[in-house]
Amino acid sequence: MIHVYHLLDFIVTLTESFSLCVLISCFLKQPRFSRRISFLSPSVVLFGVAFTTTRFSSIGALKIFLIMGSVFFMLLCCFKDPIISMIVALEIWFASLIILPERAILVLAGWLWNESITIDVTGTAVIKWEIYLLNILLRSLLIVCVYKLLRNFKYTLHIGDLIVITIDFLIVLFMF
Repeated sequence: MIHVYHLLDFIVTLTESFSLCVLISCFLKQPRFSRRISFLSPSVVLFGVAFTTTRFSSIGALKIFLIMGSVFFMLLCCFKDPIISMIVALEIWFASLIILPERAILVLAGWLWNESITIDVTGTAVIKWEIYLLNILLRSLLIVCVYKLLRNFKYTLHIGDLIVITIDFLIVLFMF
């Protein structure tokens, strides 16, 4: 039974990686390498770091900084766009496609299941499978919406835009 939860966690990590691809395609338009390599490399690194730190370590919330740092490094390596665009893409990705679905689902699940969102599977406390499915569905819906809204994004971001988005991002991060 625990293998089902490992599979669901794997799928959630895949959707997180795919959501990064979508946001990169909206904000970053100048790849250093072939388009496919530049757009997929940060997502592959994200998947590897997220999956490895989830499965084989207990660093908890520090995992966020490791993931974001490695993704930012990959964006620097794979794109010629201004750093402002990279930071904005990373912050919007994390706030809208990672934190938002997880928080919304946990609030909804707490309400639906009367605060009982975990179960015990072979001695391990795991989130109920229904919550994983809701997370996958909500994140998939948000990916489609964000892509539809931002696919033709052409505005050149400036330092003022970065400051406003970073302040919003920090507020969301501290509430996370």
